[in-house]
Amino acid sequence: VRKGSKKLISFISSSIGSTTFVFNAGHPSGVEYGVSKAALNMIATKYAIALKDEGIIVLIVSPGLVKTMQGRKCVLISVVEKVLLIISC
Repeated sequence: VRKGSKKLISFISSSIGSTTFVFNAGHPSGVEYGVSKAALNMIATKYAIALKDEGIIVLIVSPGLVKTMQGRKCVLISVVEKVLLIISC
């Protein structure tokens, strides 16, 4: 990243990694997943602070629900569609 032309590091996270979201939603399940996403959010935040002066941008994206093999059948948007939507912003 330091030697490259695009100074960007991106992480895919989830709202389940937000203590505020989990508390307000009353979402007690998925402890392991939530803790791993909370840790990811902290790691990305620390990198953002540490790399800011080098012009490296750290992006944390929470794409929301997407249709995956493990996901719910009611979710209509595919992973590819969601990625295209995110990068078009």
